[in-house]
Amino acid sequence: MENEKVDLHLLELRYAHIRVKNEARVPRLADSISRHGQLEAMLTIKSQDNRLILVDGYQRHTALKYLGQDVSLARVADEPESQSTLRQATMVIGGLNKNVFLLSGLVENRKEVPRDL
Repeated sequence: MENEKVDLHLLELRYAHIRVKNEARVPRLADSISRHGQLEAMLTIKSQDNRLILVDGYQRHTALKYLGQDVSLARVADEPESQSTLRQATMVIGGLNKNVFLLSGLVENRKEVPRDL
């Protein structure tokens, strides 16, 4: 996965409603980005219709918009959406039992749960 520049307005913010918002952090993050540049790329995946879906980097997205930026560094993961979102959830939450993913409806069967969980 290589970093590439993507237009912020082209990103689909499908998971914004489940992300924790920390509005106090946005100005600090924006200040850091303006001083040092964007140090970490956002994580995106391609939808079935080839649109880019933002998986990780919602705070960076908000900070870049706050700064009036139009583009961002992003990695485009070459994996199914369910795999990428589950991997992100486990990084954030960590240590969850595979059955939690089945019960939550994020996956339909145990085969869709990433092996490294």
